[in-house]
Amino acid sequence: LVPDAAGRGTALLAARTAADLPVAYGEGSARRHARAGAAVLDLALPGLRRDVDTRADLREAVALGVGPRTADALAQGRLHLAG
Repeated sequence: LVPDAAGRGTALLAARTAADLPVAYGEGSARRHARAGAAVLDLALPGLRRDVDTRADLREAVALGVGPRTADALAQGRLHLAG
């Protein structure tokens, strides 16, 4: 389990098998995953830990560098940083 930058959501959850993966979503998912037995990895990887739920989050992700699909969506006007 790698929590998001805020420490509340989940940026990465991995397991050996799908049956070992107790999936939780939304606010507090990191806490729920940890309670279900996932080991918490506190990694200094800001790009991985950037969860995008708001436009402010998107602006921070753009500053870190986004992937080609997000960059294309921004360039085509399908995503907006303002507002």
